[in-house]
Amino acid sequence: DRALLCRLADGSFAQRSLHQLSGGQWRRLSLALTLALSEAAMDRTLTSSNLLVLDEVMQHLDSAGCLRVAKLLDTLVRRKVTSCSTLLVILQTSVGEEFADAFDQVDVVCKRGDSSFVETLAGVRY
Repeated sequence: DRALLCRLADGSFAQRSLHQLSGGQWRRLSLALTLALSEAAMDRTLTSSNLLVLDEVMQHLDSAGCLRVAKLLDTLVRRKVTSCSTLLVILQTSVGEEFADAFDQVDVVCKRGDSSFVETLAGVRY
């Protein structure tokens, strides 16, 4: 059985079977692997990109988990921990006002009837 180390609320680590991970823990593990593998792929192929697209990265996370992930992604870019300077985060769920401070720009694609449009959280359409 495969296992990994999980950090507990008190800061200590415990070994957990992959079968014991919740949906949110699987999402966070997937994000960590995505970030690490994207950097490794660029290093190995001697390529670079300043854009990282993350599709449904916050699926299975509660509001607090989503906010933590958003702040982590912002920190990674601002502290230049990742080579990407631009993140495009795609969410299928409605974005609450709590995410407005976590991202530089939040655009919402709205569909009404047979037409679609993009607007900001402030209601500006373009």
